[in-house]
Amino acid sequence: MRYGVLAVLLGVFAIPAQAAEGDWDLSFRLGSSDLDGRDPNRITSNPVVASSDHSSEGSYSFAVSYQTPIKIGPSTVAVEASYTSYDEFSASSTTQDGSGIAYQATDRLDATAWALQAVWTYKLKQLGELELFSKAGLAWVDYDAKTTRRAVRVAGVFPINVSGTDVSDSDDGIELIWEVGAKYPITDNVFITGSYQRLDDVDSSPIETFQVGIGVSF
Repeated sequence: MRYGVLAVLLGVFAIPAQAAEGDWDLSFRLGSSDLDGRDPNRITSNPVVASSDHSSEGSYSFAVSYQTPIKIGPSTVAVEASYTSYDEFSASSTTQDGSGIAYQATDRLDATAWALQAVWTYKLKQLGELELFSKAGLAWVDYDAKTTRRAVRVAGVFPINVSGTDVSDSDDGIELIWEVGAKYPITDNVFITGSYQRLDDVDSSPIETFQVGIGVSF
């Protein structure tokens, strides 16, 4: 599936530039990202006393796209290359075993992604200058994850560190990425944009991002 998507994207890139005159877009976007479904207590099976989800974090991305001569019904097709950097996600949890010892765990993950996507843009007369778009493609993802667990016992009101475990994981690979959003021109060659993006399976958890940005066409 992933390699089939890659073949389609490379095929679009291979279209000769002489076939039609195309347009280039360059954009910068800021986003709020969530690491969905990742368990901060994943290195122990003790019952959970308290926990927090991974915090929403910021992200930023740069993208450049080329408008191909391909048209499918009312939509046009472009190809986009982008780079996204995500701030570090973090979450914590507290568990307790049968002997009454509590375990405090902190899970952290940061990631970057280089993506190549096909972009379908829909410009309908009823929408005026507003354009709707959908994107799908592949991303090369590089991430670093670290889970720290500390066992503590309570002496008065102060926890005393008893033992600790650190589990680190770094990896990279190709993952699916897709996006839906809208684009609106504010001058002949400046536009604003907003979208929802999902990057699948970053250390077994997807990253979901809502982002807004500004760009130029040339």
